[in-house]
Amino acid sequence: MVHPKSDKEKLYVDISAYGEPKVKHFKATASTRRLEKFVRDVHVFQMLYADVYMDRDEFWEMFDGQPYQKLREELGCKEAFPEVYDKICKAARH
Repeated sequence: MVHPKSDKEKLYVDISAYGEPKVKHFKATASTRRLEKFVRDVHVFQMLYADVYMDRDEFWEMFDGQPYQKLREELGCKEAFPEVYDKICKAARH
């Protein structure tokens, strides 16, 4: 699920920002959604330990879900375990 969308070799760099600014005008959801859109637009991905504010379609635009969904089907996981999106996305948990 987490791999480049091409056959070319890629270098991965994990850059993280922790915490939330204390300024009154900071909007975490709007700011994160802008960052997520940029990440999708440049065809890279965010790591799945981060907060995710994307909707389901945006999430699967970022990741190649075909092998993941195929494996879930083959192993009978669809009824047993939630999909990864439902586990990590803040919107899916509300």
